[in-house]
Amino acid sequence: DRPVFAGGTERFNWTLAVRHSHNWTIENVVLQDGGLCFRNEATNTVLKNGLIRRCSTGVLSTDRNSGNLSMINVEVTESGGKKPGRSWGHAVYVASDQHSFPGSQFLLKDSFLHDNRGNSVKSRFENTLIENNWIESGEDPQAKYLVELIGYDQKYDFAGQQFKVKGNTMLMRPPGLGSRTGGDGNSGSRGDTLYENNLFLIDEDFGRTIVRTFQGLHSVTLRNNSIAFIEDENEPVLLTDEIPDANWVEGHPVITLENNNVTEDTRLLKRDETGDGDNRSAVTITGNRELPPIVTTMEKIEE
Repeated sequence: DRPVFAGGTERFNWTLAVRHSHNWTIENVVLQDGGLCFRNEATNTVLKNGLIRRCSTGVLSTDRNSGNLSMINVEVTESGGKKPGRSWGHAVYVASDQHSFPGSQFLLKDSFLHDNRGNSVKSRFENTLIENNWIESGEDPQAKYLVELIGYDQKYDFAGQQFKVKGNTMLMRPPGLGSRTGGDGNSGSRGDTLYENNLFLIDEDFGRTIVRTFQGLHSVTLRNNSIAFIEDENEPVLLTDEIPDANWVEGHPVITLENNNVTEDTRLLKRDETGDGDNRSAVTITGNRELPPIVTTMEKIEE
């Protein structure tokens, strides 16, 4: 019975947008079938108890004039992807303006993201907290990263972005790419990334790394996460580091892998960097527990 907003204008094809219009709470609505179903160019915006579906991009927060954005108990599905002649769309693609609204945070909480194309969540926010969500990879050939946490779009930031991914269930299956943090080729984050208390549900045919670093970071930490398998176990890689030493802020990787629940066939850290340095003093791997693999089925997951 929620009100439905559908489609958009011929000029912009936005279903709903806030522009220089702050402190909005938008709840209990359905946004669907737009080129861009929700566009944020404001601060202190809250999306709550909503459904967003069948959008070229589900939620977009702009590089300029965007501040705090919260999504709480929102379902996003059948959104994102690449149309001929257009750039990639994503289920949730957000950024903040660190000059107009310094210290802004993107909050994604208690939400359900599934069956999307492109990235389920792509954040360039100054601060990001992704907490207590169910995020699963779509099976469409255009499905990409579940969570991509990266630097500003071609803008350098001295402090770097802070990303926290906590208490989520993240279902990884092909053709999805797992998660990536650092950069996407435009500019590195140069900040800190934390994955904590997440459950990684891994399909038997998922052959990618769970988390991948790229381009530039200050640090990455994976703490108290657990792994379970769908249908059959495989040999997962928890973290693949692809950042050359020189592109780490400290001039060497700052990596912490601690107290994760894994299996004896889990590779905790793989380094594919191409730098000449070999300073590993800030790589900490401790307290990780090798447990018998937990194998479940999609039927049980759906229940």
